[in-house]
Amino acid sequence: MVHTQPDFEILWILEGQGYHKVNQCEYPLAQNKAYCVFPGQQHQLVIMPGTKGFIISFTEDFFVNGDNEEDITRPSCLTKLFLHTVELTISEDTAEDMRDILLLMIKETTKYSFLRPDIINKYLKIFMAYFKSEVGKVTQITLRKTSCLLVNQFFTVLESNFKDHRSVAHYARALFITPNYLNHLVKSSTGFCARYHIHQRILLAAKAAMRDRSSMKEIAFYLGFEDIAHFSKFFKNVSGINFRDFKKQIQDDYYSVPILTS
Repeated sequence: MVHTQPDFEILWILEGQGYHKVNQCEYPLAQNKAYCVFPGQQHQLVIMPGTKGFIISFTEDFFVNGDNEEDITRPSCLTKLFLHTVELTISEDTAEDMRDILLLMIKETTKYSFLRPDIINKYLKIFMAYFKSEVGKVTQITLRKTSCLLVNQFFTVLESNFKDHRSVAHYARALFITPNYLNHLVKSSTGFCARYHIHQRILLAAKAAMRDRSSMKEIAFYLGFEDIAHFSKFFKNVSGINFRDFKKQIQDDYYSVPILTS
């Protein structure tokens, strides 16, 4: 039966099959996976016979319980955590500790102590600390994959745009990120910022054109420089040598005869 979810809920399947539907999106249940549902979502759960696991359901008020703690005890952070964790594979090592905590919680529910709610609350927070740690592991992997993808996309865009665009801002816009973030990603991956790679690609093209004995004016125009003086200054700043001296150097290298020794 479809119902409006009243509480925060984690479905942790140890073994078995089934599915749960959240706001018309259906997710198959799988071994050692956890699924999050938060208040207000339309939810339906179907579990096949023989399925084993835990359903951890709690209200926001119980979880916060008057604490002044930060992080996931804040309602907004709890909602954000559940919103971005549609499903999560629990690692084997952590799963054992998380099961132990849940078994202690279940045992505590059979006792009749006035401290029972507080003890269960603390167990729940420990469980959620483990849970958040597992989410963090996946997030880091996802971020690394995303970072590599963006860096690869940067070099792809650079290859087809370097003649017309020399600003980091242009490439950042093409990737829908900020220039600072693009520089951070590229430098973390390569050791050099995005601007360095843009300049080096232009310089490489200029050097390749020189070998065809093109004039500085022709090369400057080919690379999108409207002002030859601007290109001359760019070339010297990036290569450390002026255009004419470099061109003479590669011509001398071309005509020189290598010395062979045995």
